[in-house]
Amino acid sequence: MTYLNRRFAAAVVSSLVVAGGANAGFQTIALLGQDAPETGGATYGNLLGGISVDESGDVTFWSTLNGVPSGTNTAAFRSVDGVIQKIMQEGDEAPGMPGKTFRQIGGPNYSASGALAINLRLDFNNEGVDFENDWGLWADMGSGLEQIAQEGSAAPETGGALFDRPGDPILSPGGDLAFVARLKNEGKVNADNDSALWRKVSGGSLELLAREGMLSPGIEGGEFQFVSTPSINSSAVTAFSGSVRSVMGEARGGIDFSNNSGIWVADTAGKMELVLRAGEPAVGVEGFVIDGFTQRPLINESGNLAVMASMTDPNAEARGFGDSGVWVSSEGEFEKIASTRDIAPGAGGVQYRSFLWSAFNDKGEVAFGAYLDDPVGARGSELPEGLWKHTSDGIETIAITGDTAPGADDARFASLASPVMNNRGDVVFRAQLAIEGDVTFDNGSGIWAYVAPGEGRGAGMLMKVARAGDNFEVGPGDTRVIRSVDVQGSGVESFEPTPALNDSGQLAIRLSFTDGSVGVFLFQVPTPGSGSVLILVAMTAIRRRR
Repeated sequence: MTYLNRRFAAAVVSSLVVAGGANAGFQTIALLGQDAPETGGATYGNLLGGISVDESGDVTFWSTLNGVPSGTNTAAFRSVDGVIQKIMQEGDEAPGMPGKTFRQIGGPNYSASGALAINLRLDFNNEGVDFENDWGLWADMGSGLEQIAQEGSAAPETGGALFDRPGDPILSPGGDLAFVARLKNEGKVNADNDSALWRKVSGGSLELLAREGMLSPGIEGGEFQFVSTPSINSSAVTAFSGSVRSVMGEARGGIDFSNNSGIWVADTAGKMELVLRAGEPAVGVEGFVIDGFTQRPLINESGNLAVMASMTDPNAEARGFGDSGVWVSSEGEFEKIASTRDIAPGAGGVQYRSFLWSAFNDKGEVAFGAYLDDPVGARGSELPEGLWKHTSDGIETIAITGDTAPGADDARFASLASPVMNNRGDVVFRAQLAIEGDVTFDNGSGIWAYVAPGEGRGAGMLMKVARAGDNFEVGPGDTRVIRSVDVQGSGVESFEPTPALNDSGQLAIRLSFTDGSVGVFLFQVPTPGSGSVLILVAMTAIRRRR
């Protein structure tokens, strides 16, 4: 079976993109109880997650299934040109492994170009399958699912180590992948060398980039002690953070807790370079040095990085904790975007307190969240926070707790979740509303989109996408009340490596309803000034602040 088959007709999605409809701009992809194609007569169950969209508007998701036996009741799907196809179902044969079937399916990760990677577990009822070899990683890079790594199989370039369960795959927009995996094999693997970073370029073989115990480029006398989840772009340039220790049996070489972490970049050929190290000056913050890295480095298609790091003043009488910042590189040089020593725009003169999460696009723009240094809660929140975006023109304030939430009848934001952002500069986030006035726990959450400004697009605007308590038409004449909303990648301290928002402004979301049903939907974030949609949703202009 070829999983990128765009001619296979299975189940056509419902189109609700009708100006003047109850929820103009939405398209229904799948609903609880609808027939699930190629599943032996099953219907969709709880539509649990893995929801993402590529640049063609095709959507992936995975779902439990109703009406089929246990052991076949989970499957992953994708819509291709408006037609739902099954990717894989529990009980299906594992590609490349005759006689072996699956018993558990992880969430699919999807790239902008439509490549897919997925963790899959083999059924213990298969001969030779046990807890030592049941998990594997498969990917579809354009010619169907192929196995990338299997627990219990030999890990290349490791001198006899075996893969343990592979970690979550990270896909570039172009479809290359990288992942961290644990290693095992008694006598050859121990706690000092049991984790490694791998890369697979479409058409190429699996390559080892970094492993605990390997010499760490750029830090003399050091070897890797830890490697983080990576980021990878479509040139296969891969960035990751890690920590180092002194090579066993050698002098420490000046490596200690103040300088034992860094960020490395591996180019297309695998050559690795240290680009930033703890202990180096924190660019743009006089007297401070980098202390550690608080989020995996993000890399864009130009090879530039967005970095979130803690920092400290080494000359202070007592070692300080809590200061941090966000930096972006361009042609190898880092620029400070914001730090806890700066005043937060739009926040009444208070400073950033700590940074939460960030998103990065190919224009070098960074969307980031932060708590504010306002413990008294002058803005009506015990721990006020905000969401900003840095562009070439400066910093734009998108939302701050205490601000009025557009389209929510004067309700105010109470908390904000991590953003997702596309290359157009649109930013989408989940938020909780303050429980006051007409706001209750039943209608106090929603999804908002900041529609970026641009030539021919007008000023930037913030709009409501969907809110709990809203009436929502899932099909002609079928209106339900939203109970909860979800966007993959937008959650407090969440990590979701696949795109929920593409560069055309299409947003894949999950909605649950008060009648117990759930669904997967595709929303078109409108261009500012597109009246057929904007007259139906509340929007508010956002002032650009430097």
